[in-house]
Amino acid sequence: MFRPNRALWWVIAGAALALGLALYVEPLRAIFRFTPLDASQLALCALPGLGALGAMTLVKLARRRSATDPR
Repeated sequence: MFRPNRALWWVIAGAALALGLALYVEPLRAIFRFTPLDASQLALCALPGLGALGAMTLVKLARRRSATDPR
C-alpha cells in the first residue's frame, strides 16, 4: 500500500480515459446515454476527490509530526 504502484496508475489512467471517451465521443455517448458535462459540473465532481486527497494529506502530515514529536 505504501510502495509506488505502477499497475494502480495504469488502471486509474485507463478508467479516466474510458470515462472521458464515453462522455465526449458522440457514438459512445449515445451508447451509454450520457450528456456532456460543462465546466461547473466537472468541478462539482472533482471537489469531493480533491477534498479527500487534502484530508488524507493532512492526516499523513499529522501522523508524521506526532511520530517525530519528542514528547
